[in-house]
Amino acid sequence: MREILCALLAISFHGLGHISAALACGVRTRKIRFSATGLRLEMGEGIFPSYNTELIIALGGPLGNLLGNALLLFLSYILRHGEGGASLLALCQDTVPLSLFLGIWNLLPIEGFDGGRMLRCLLSKRPCRMSLPTIDRILAASSAGCFLTLWVLAVYLLLRTGRAVSLFVFCVQLFWGNFMERDLS
Repeated sequence: MREILCALLAISFHGLGHISAALACGVRTRKIRFSATGLRLEMGEGIFPSYNTELIIALGGPLGNLLGNALLLFLSYILRHGEGGASLLALCQDTVPLSLFLGIWNLLPIEGFDGGRMLRCLLSKRPCRMSLPTIDRILAASSAGCFLTLWVLAVYLLLRTGRAVSLFVFCVQLFWGNFMERDLS
């Protein structure tokens, strides 16, 4: 049960970071939707944020994890030097590495992740301002390279230690979702 609470807390920090960044940039969201890969902010009809705004919103999630971790570490310090609160202290200490991992994981330049959104924004901005098909090819190659690296790591860990089945399945799911279900024409 504590693992589920830790995961929900880490995901909440990430999502609140995106929402806070969107609000700070003056972007109003129409709907917040949960999906298999996380939180999706849906803008209103005809709202297209600039590349700078999109970059800030994408960076908001990992920053939310970082700030949430700082809050949890501060709370852990207070609980450690105070009386009681052992279960809350354990929750804080278990959530910090998971939240840190989630923030870093999302910085990978994979399409659909925050890192992929940031890469798309950076390649679309001046001075490089590439064409959309070129950006899509770069992002697809970057995603494939990350998937391949993660998959090789998962297979290695699976064969070497008998663990990392979840990483292997996650890599297959991400690959399938990004490449096999996409219209490749």
